[in-house]
Amino acid sequence: MIKRPFSFIICLGLLSSISCNTATNTPQPTITILSQPSNTPSPSSSPSTSPTPSPNQAKNSLPPKEVINAFCEADFKGVRTNPATSEQIIPYVLWQEELNSEAIIVSDFKIVNFAQTDDEANVAVAYTKIGKLLNDNGETKIEKIADTTETIIYKLVNQDGDWKIQYPQSAPHISMEVAKKLVKK
Repeated sequence: MIKRPFSFIICLGLLSSISCNTATNTPQPTITILSQPSNTPSPSSSPSTSPTPSPNQAKNSLPPKEVINAFCEADFKGVRTNPATSEQIIPYVLWQEELNSEAIIVSDFKIVNFAQTDDEANVAVAYTKIGKLLNDNGETKIEKIADTTETIIYKLVNQDGDWKIQYPQSAPHISMEVAKKLVKK
C-alpha cells in the first residue's frame, strides 16, 4: 500500500505550495483532502444503444480546472440570471439551475488551489466581491460594498469521463456591467 503515503505527500505538497498574501489580509482557501479512489473494478463499458443524451447529460470532456473556468466565465457574463441563457451551464453542473433575481457582483475571479484524484476534484476559486444585486419589492438595485475576497471550493465528480460540479450551488457571481443591465430592465 504505497499509494496512501504517496497521496498524503502529494496533498501536503499542494498545501505547502499555497502562498499567503498577508499584506491584504486575503483569506486563503482551505483544501479538503480527497478520499482515496476505490479499488473496486469499474463496470466495463459497452456500446450504448440509448437515444441522444438529455441536456443534463451533455458531454463537456474538459479537465476539472477548465470546467470551473468555463462555469465561472459563463456566470460572470450573467448566463445564470437570464432564462434564455441559463442552460449554457448545464454541461458543467449536476444540479438543476433555478433563476435567482439576486446575485453577487464581482470584479474578477481566479483559481487559487486545486486537488484531484481519478473520481473527485476540489477547485478553489477566489472572487473579488464589489457589490450585491438585490431585489427589493420587485425593484432590482445594486448595493456596492468594499472590495472583499470570497473563496469558494467547488467539488467536482467524474461521471463517465465528464467532470461536473457537484456542489456548492452558489448564488450567481456576475460582473458590474451585467448588474447594470439587469437594473435597467
